[in-house]
Amino acid sequence: EEIQEVTSEVLHDYAITSARVHLEYFNALPFALLARVETAVRRLGGTYDRPHVSGATVTNLQVLSSAANLLSSENAHTKGVERLRRTFLFVPGNEPRKMLNAAGARPDAIVLDLEDSVQAADKDAARILVRHALSAVDFRGAEKIVRINDAYWAFQDLDEIIGFGVQTVMIPKCEAPEYVRAIGGKIIHLKANRKIKAPICLIPTIESPVGVLKAVEVASASADVVALMIDVVDYLQYIGADVTQGSVASLMARSTVVNAARAAPGQPFESD
Repeated sequence: EEIQEVTSEVLHDYAITSARVHLEYFNALPFALLARVETAVRRLGGTYDRPHVSGATVTNLQVLSSAANLLSSENAHTKGVERLRRTFLFVPGNEPRKMLNAAGARPDAIVLDLEDSVQAADKDAARILVRHALSAVDFRGAEKIVRINDAYWAFQDLDEIIGFGVQTVMIPKCEAPEYVRAIGGKIIHLKANRKIKAPICLIPTIESPVGVLKAVEVASASADVVALMIDVVDYLQYIGADVTQGSVASLMARSTVVNAARAAPGQPFESD
């Protein structure tokens, strides 16, 4: 009955007064089921200024140590560059059960990924699912980061997620400070329109030789940039290097990112 009630709310939000909806539950998580309903409505041409969000918070964690809870609580109230980001857990943006289970690993940051882990045909469904997850899933104090897509999909991602709990936006394939400022400007615009006062941080990702050469400018592009990350595997592919020799072939690039981040000032990170 609860699922039927909230599904009716979604249809009402989209001004659909007469529709036949067939739901195949199969133990689907409530927030995931709602996201599927909304995706179906969107694909049929439905539009709405204020996207629906899941109401109830869900968690899959029954027992948590008091020490871990205390650490997460303290870190959750630390902002910007000072926040602990020792561990990032990347979670595909189209897999709701992995989102629900992510907090069990006790990472400092959970990255809901809309980019590499989601096929092009599923981008629209994934961004709706991520928005519902941001509102519904208890991430136990982990920083809530969304890695958006690049190019034109990036702004569609931001339209969907800003104002629904995202704390940091990870920007892939950064090669120019102007792009970082464009993303930051879009976020500022959405925050103003949606009356969002909480800060939203930026983490640009360097993945190419051009990005490495522009690292200082990228890291300094916005006051909201709190860190700079290099994707070592993608960088090695760009330069045609042997991945097995990655530590040597990427030394200059990694060192450049460290210095660029610290000069900004910000935190340097590496993913592989």
